[in-house]
Amino acid sequence: MLRRANGGGLAGLRDRVGRHIRSQLPEAEGAIANALATGDQGAIPEADAEAMRRSGLAHLLSVSGLHIAAAVGAAFLLTLRLLALFERLVLRFNLVLVAAGAGALTGVAYTLLTGAQVPTVRACIAAVLVLIGIALGREALSLRLVAVGALIVLLFKPEALAGASFQLSFAAVTTLVTLYQLPWFKRHFERREEGVAARLLRALGAMLLTGLAVEIALMPLALYHFHKAGLYGVLANLVAIPLTTFVVMPLEAGALLLDAVGLGAPLWTLTGWALGFLLWLAHAVAGASGAVAMLPAMPGWAFAAMVLGGLWLCLWTTPARWAGLLPILLGALAAATAARPDLLITGDGRHVPVIDQEGTPHLLRARAGDYVHGLLSESAGFDGEGLELERLADADCSRTRA
Repeated sequence: MLRRANGGGLAGLRDRVGRHIRSQLPEAEGAIANALATGDQGAIPEADAEAMRRSGLAHLLSVSGLHIAAAVGAAFLLTLRLLALFERLVLRFNLVLVAAGAGALTGVAYTLLTGAQVPTVRACIAAVLVLIGIALGREALSLRLVAVGALIVLLFKPEALAGASFQLSFAAVTTLVTLYQLPWFKRHFERREEGVAARLLRALGAMLLTGLAVEIALMPLALYHFHKAGLYGVLANLVAIPLTTFVVMPLEAGALLLDAVGLGAPLWTLTGWALGFLLWLAHAVAGASGAVAMLPAMPGWAFAAMVLGGLWLCLWTTPARWAGLLPILLGALAAATAARPDLLITGDGRHVPVIDQEGTPHLLRARAGDYVHGLLSESAGFDGEGLELERLADADCSRTRA
């Protein structure tokens, strides 16, 4: 009973925060702001949600690594800087340890507030492990940390291993850690004493390279599970991630705090402008020619070869690591040359689309819902909505009569 009451209280608080956010902004911007703060994506218009997916920005809407890192990092830095103002505290306490504790509590509280979804829990575990490493004076980011985080998740949810969410998130983190540990990456992109312009260029180069590495690493997973992957996601994220992390989220957090004394209106205005630009970017990228790569089918062995090759590249530190490129290339070649299916059958047997020579799926059973149309179009590798076979037959009859 106590556990149910606590859950209801957090759910009620989440709903109140969501309603308040949506009341301060236009419909589209308010729905995005609510998703960023609480993880609730239910109010986002379908056109905006689809644009975010096609542009590779949908990960911003799910409360996970980016959001937890922003919340935990802000709490850690604010606590450390504020406590450092007091000389007596600096001399008597380990302020890094105290700040790490504040960051961990913030991460856990934010995870609970947003409903403790699986991606959020994974991100929170990783953040807490990073904070523990910082507090102990150890290397904060390492493959050991990734392995511990994955082990903790699998102890409680072993079925998550087969899920796309688990694979995508840990593949991204593993890629980033591996990239940051490469000697040549450290040599070119580690922080150093230099001018502002050079420092900004170095940071921009590092962001572009990490974005490109993550996009390449996640593409086989996206094509296998969802049959499509965004091609311009690197460029879109290069703008959207800094905008969301350093502009939108601080403005939104500041507006919520200032609303307690009735002074949040100016920050809400700025938040709306920033979110409006984010939505414009998503629609512009999503509407660009060739924005999405579609793949109707990928052989299981090809997917396994690319995954194993990627793990080989990440886990080895000697020149032997480059042998992992061979199974990756073989898997990619097999996936690219895989034959398009002529017929698809849903699990319940109710829908049987026929794939024509141009790749368009035609459903034998009319009156299928939008979800079924979208699912079957993705499975056929078709970027659009499928058609009912009856409609195609009627069109052919009309052309014959004409």
